[in-house]
Amino acid sequence: MLQLLRQRNFGLLVTGGVISSLGDWFLVVALPFYVYGLTGSALATGGTFIAESLPSVLSGSLAGVFVDRWDRRQTMILSDLLRAIVMLGLLAVHSVDTVWIVFAISFVQSTIGQFFGPAKGALIPVVVGEKDLLAANSLSSVSTQLTMLIGPVLGGGVLALFGLAAVVAADSASFLISAILIVFVAVAPRVRAEVPSDDSASNVLAKVWDEYRDGLTLMSRNAVVVALLIAMGIASLGQGLINVQLIPYVKDVLHGDSLVLGWVIGAQGIGGLIGAVALGSVGKSISFT
Repeated sequence: MLQLLRQRNFGLLVTGGVISSLGDWFLVVALPFYVYGLTGSALATGGTFIAESLPSVLSGSLAGVFVDRWDRRQTMILSDLLRAIVMLGLLAVHSVDTVWIVFAISFVQSTIGQFFGPAKGALIPVVVGEKDLLAANSLSSVSTQLTMLIGPVLGGGVLALFGLAAVVAADSASFLISAILIVFVAVAPRVRAEVPSDDSASNVLAKVWDEYRDGLTLMSRNAVVVALLIAMGIASLGQGLINVQLIPYVKDVLHGDSLVLGWVIGAQGIGGLIGAVALGSVGKSISFT
């Protein structure tokens, strides 16, 4: 499985994804902890998580429809560059009166990030081919879980030692570095169907909506997919409840700082890492058909 990293394009793609994800995990710890320290409000802290999570509910699946119509590599680069710029707005947060900026930027950067993930997932088969796809997906999953293990600790440590400005600078830099790496991923241009020149914007949006609706219909007819979506929804709800309560618990009960919170959240990545490794080892022997 690890030999896939020797493939230049796949190595660049995975490395760029890891660095971009590290920036995401910096914020998962730093922003809610900073907001709670600024406001003392668990409700405001929960609002940070809501602003970060809401885009995946509102536009997560729809973003994939757009990505299917766009150049995946360019989508990833643009997503990272936009997030690198947007994150700098957090430097204006210094008081309770400016907490709304955290909510706004969390929502915007998460919305942009909804396009990065599907583009990366769709680009992997193009880069590695069908024969190595399972191993490549497993390795990509392992790298994602590693960032979940390392990112919160790094983000919490940077916030505790240097403050929010350093977290923002590191996060913005992570997106910029990721974009630069993906620039060097070489892929063949996609063959696209000819689009009539007289197509209006409304017709294009109508086609996107039709594709989205068809996708939902297809998923609803697959019992395995429906079961997975329900299970993931319940798990995510429980995880969200825990994450919000963790911050007051660490700060007020354990009297810990953001680094302690980073260790607690990072520990959750251990189980995911084990599962990702197991997927690559036993996935070929399991069939759902």
